[in-house]
Amino acid sequence: MIGLNLAIHWSPVVAQELTEPAAIVTNADASVDESATPGVVSAEYHLALEQPSQWELLPDSLLYRSYLGNPRAPRLAARTLQHDGYDKVLELTAGARVGLLRYGRPGNDNPEGWQLDIEAAIFPRLNSEFEQDLDATDYRVGIPLTYREGPWQLKAGWYHLSAHVGEEFLFRNPDYIFREYFRDAVFLGVGFFPEPDSRVYAEAEYGFHHMGGSEPWHFQFGYDYSPVRPSRGFLPDPFFAINGTIMEEVDFSGGVNIVTGVQWRSDGPGRLFRIGLQYYNGNSLQYSFIEEHEEAFGFGVWYDF
Repeated sequence: MIGLNLAIHWSPVVAQELTEPAAIVTNADASVDESATPGVVSAEYHLALEQPSQWELLPDSLLYRSYLGNPRAPRLAARTLQHDGYDKVLELTAGARVGLLRYGRPGNDNPEGWQLDIEAAIFPRLNSEFEQDLDATDYRVGIPLTYREGPWQLKAGWYHLSAHVGEEFLFRNPDYIFREYFRDAVFLGVGFFPEPDSRVYAEAEYGFHHMGGSEPWHFQFGYDYSPVRPSRGFLPDPFFAINGTIMEEVDFSGGVNIVTGVQWRSDGPGRLFRIGLQYYNGNSLQYSFIEEHEEAFGFGVWYDF
């Protein structure tokens, strides 16, 4: 009887001790993606990948970030440029692009799915040769619909842009013939990440309502190199970007913009602060002067959301 009682009380304990570790090992093995890059794979990352798609109002991050080399993208920026037509100009950008609604995997790490954004920005040019007189200002507002899955991203939507000459410029140039340049356009862009820190992209837009010298077709393409890891304290990482544009109103000419320097990226939504150098050669960055050729070089500061 004693032996029987011992057997009855011992066997469930042994069974529990033997089965629980086996269940844990099985779950751990199932969570590992064999196709992932070799190395340590966090359970949190795979848990995020297994999250079902859901609706999210006002997401913190973007699925399709602005091109780093595009001087007309909505962000916060200031560039002091030595200009071939002036002693020096200050090109400013005051704007942002934020998410309104997302349907996809929740969270900010490796976000995927569909997202509706809104963007707005102004692009004033101040002339340092004439005590920071306002030469011109462009205004832009748009609604992009974006999508991302793996290394691919897509963007489509609408934007309105209008260009205005500054009163100080007209006072200095009374013979200048003013044209009210503006356009309403739809666009389609595609980006691809050959590796996480690099992106190549191309975008086409068609202006269905335009005047003041604007014509329907615009194109842009380029390359961004920007490490996606958060900055290690105050230590920066290098960045490089090049952007090319082609516009119908200047006989399918355009311009090339190159920026390079160092960056700091936040954790979480991945906000980006950059300082560095900019070189531009092509038709004017201000659409009021689109038919004029410009070459400029200088120092810039950029903050992207």
